[in-house]
Amino acid sequence: MRNMLFRFGVSLSLLSLLLFKSESAVSSIDLGSEWLKVAVVNLKPGQIPITIAINEMSKRKSPALVAFQSETRLLAEEAAGIVARYPDKVFSNLRDMVGKPYRDVKRFADAMDLPFDVVEDFRGAAMIRVSDDVSYSVEELLGMILKYAANLAEFHSKTMVKDMVKDVRWDSGLGGQNMELRLVEYFADEFNKQVGNGVDVRKYPKAMAKLKKQVKRTKEILSANTAAPISVESLHDDRDFRYSSRNLSSPIKTNLHFSLSRSGILSLDQAEAAFQVTEWIEVPKRNLTVENSTIASSNVSVDPGAENTSEQNSNSLESDGEISNASNSTTEPNTVDLGTEKKLKKMTFRIPLKIVEKTMGPGIPLSKESLLNAKSKLEALDKKDAERRRTAELKNNLEEYIYATKEKVQEWLYTDGEDATATEFQERLNLLKAATDPIFFRFKELTARPEAVKFARRYLTELQQTIRGWEKDKPWLPKDKVEELSINIDKFKTWLDEKEAEQQKMSGFSMPVFTSKEVYEKVTGVQNKADSIKKIPKPKPKTEKPINNAETEKDTSGDEKPAEESDSSKNEEDKVEPEMHEEL
Repeated sequence: MRNMLFRFGVSLSLLSLLLFKSESAVSSIDLGSEWLKVAVVNLKPGQIPITIAINEMSKRKSPALVAFQSETRLLAEEAAGIVARYPDKVFSNLRDMVGKPYRDVKRFADAMDLPFDVVEDFRGAAMIRVSDDVSYSVEELLGMILKYAANLAEFHSKTMVKDMVKDVRWDSGLGGQNMELRLVEYFADEFNKQVGNGVDVRKYPKAMAKLKKQVKRTKEILSANTAAPISVESLHDDRDFRYSSRNLSSPIKTNLHFSLSRSGILSLDQAEAAFQVTEWIEVPKRNLTVENSTIASSNVSVDPGAENTSEQNSNSLESDGEISNASNSTTEPNTVDLGTEKKLKKMTFRIPLKIVEKTMGPGIPLSKESLLNAKSKLEALDKKDAERRRTAELKNNLEEYIYATKEKVQEWLYTDGEDATATEFQERLNLLKAATDPIFFRFKELTARPEAVKFARRYLTELQQTIRGWEKDKPWLPKDKVEELSINIDKFKTWLDEKEAEQQKMSGFSMPVFTSKEVYEKVTGVQNKADSIKKIPKPKPKTEKPINNAETEKDTSGDEKPAEESDSSKNEEDKVEPEMHEEL
């Protein structure tokens, strides 16, 4: 019985694994020199199978940009917002730099007027210096853009994306600035043909600026549509320019297709290049009429916009389908020639490719150590970006809550509180103060407390210097009181250190551990004690007792000599002096 239950449990577990449905999605990235688009395969029922992911600005196309400003990384739309102010901090055209030697990248950056600080790495490839001590390889910067695209796909599909497809084009110049320049040249020639008389619109900068602006706008419209008119009012000499983009031949599209194995691993053994050539051609326009019909019916014409886009074999020619709407007629229709019309023809060719792995020079991939280092750097930047976005989101939530609270209070004040009494207004005021006064107090202490601590430390340092000077300038001050003052200063400093350490552990929403008022009160106490010691006066000098007159006369008489002795000594000195003169 136990064995049967065990087998039944194992079978049920295996069945649950087989019935488990993967929630991962697949996305595709169209990465250009300046822009990128992300397509997502939707897994949820009821949705369009493949859609274009929109970015945070609700746009289908995102700038392929990376920027670093004030140690903050910005991507896509955020980076595009600072291009005008900090052009040397916003990095573009990264797709055209990867896998190329340093000299080629440097030459390319100079030709495109890109103000980047390009340096050479150990492989001979290019790195871009962001700051004095931080540089990123082109692969790392391009990886940041691809990670942004992956996050965009996951946000759009609301599920995890495991597989991504990146198209590879043979000619990177098909699109972007090169395509715009070619279109501008083409339309300039068309305008010159329309005007004639040897006029060349290229000689007029304002006219060319108008044309470039319209070409860029038309190219963006054509990215999601098959046709877009080009119209420029007063292009030159009050002459308008109009042109239909249906007259343009579509460029040749070349993609690389790789087969995925059953395990989901990319297989390079089955690869092919698909060439798709499209062009507009003129074909006879036909109209079907019904004659000798038993029931009157209107003419049925071919819809020139209807197209059959189903692909035939590798060398098949795809053309627009024709609509044949048979009416209740009993006779064969006749064909009437009505001229020609334009239709889109497509041809697709597939060529099998053999992939050979061979890397050399700047195309050598990064070493394992370099890859680990790059991965750690990018992960650190991702965490920093996530924290920055979270901070901005919480700030917006707080701001929204503040405005909502303000509106609710004002709503009561001017509606239900219009006829309130003084007592009700006082109660409302007390309730608001009870809720907001602690907030205002904490906000005030955020700046007042550090200023008080700074003032206290400066005062204590100056007071200690003054005390050391008292030993020389005021030696009469009581040493016990001076020593007691020094002990109080040391205790005050220790108290400040402990309180600041405790305050750093507290959040900004908690009541402060100590306040600026407490600091100033302690400073005042120390100051009063120091003033009381400093005001101790200098003691008066000791005065000698006066000497009696009798003793003074006695001393004076004892010191006097007889007159005869003084006269004799004087005569002896007079005798010695002439003798000295004679010797000289």
